[in-house]
Amino acid sequence: MKPGPRRGRRTAGKKLRQNSLGANEANRLGEAPSTRFEPHGLIPDPSKPLPAVFAKSATNYPLLYRKRLARADGRARAGDLVAVYDGDEQLQGYGIYNPRSEVVVRMLRHTDQLPDESFWDGLLTRAVELRREMLRLDEVTNAYRVLHAEGDQLSGLVVDRFGDVLSAEAFSLGMYLRAQPILERLQAKLQTRHWLIQPSPQFLSQEGADPPIVVSPDLPDRVAIEEFGTRFWVKFAGGHKTGFF
Repeated sequence: MKPGPRRGRRTAGKKLRQNSLGANEANRLGEAPSTRFEPHGLIPDPSKPLPAVFAKSATNYPLLYRKRLARADGRARAGDLVAVYDGDEQLQGYGIYNPRSEVVVRMLRHTDQLPDESFWDGLLTRAVELRREMLRLDEVTNAYRVLHAEGDQLSGLVVDRFGDVLSAEAFSLGMYLRAQPILERLQAKLQTRHWLIQPSPQFLSQEGADPPIVVSPDLPDRVAIEEFGTRFWVKFAGGHKTGFF
């Protein structure tokens, strides 16, 4: 992978016209990302106990806010997968932890089963099948939202498709750290070739971190998409947000 420009307007669709990256944007493509933002794997080692956090009471809500947190294992670090227990120390499920955020834990699943290979494959397969088989979006466009945060059981992550490019916007540190392996799995299902990952505009204030935009090798400056027979350019270094409107 290679880092992309650290800041700037978010991705947007433009009417088909000639555009290119400016010199400053091109230079920023060569910045090296901080090692503390290296991608995390999706599958935990079942032989290693996870850090634990304890909620004041049981809940099925996907977000655990700071005011509902009783205590946390001292081993838990920002971005870690953690086991979540209630006030009676009964296991409630697993989520991604960030003590710097008001949303301390974003739940992945409310069961006693770890988020393993079958969990991730099933979750991503359902999201893709909804768009392609039920909504049949491929028949009218090659640009659409592939993952929509809690709507697809992935709180803190939005992924849009623009032709051969998957564009991810992360709203949580844990999802930013896992976005690359998620995109690589989606890429295999959608037969796309490129991806980019960008933090949300409020990432620093809400998550307490300032990670760079990261892009796959040879990401094009722009890509042509089609919607109901009309062609548009999407320019990744100059758009105002993740989606196409």
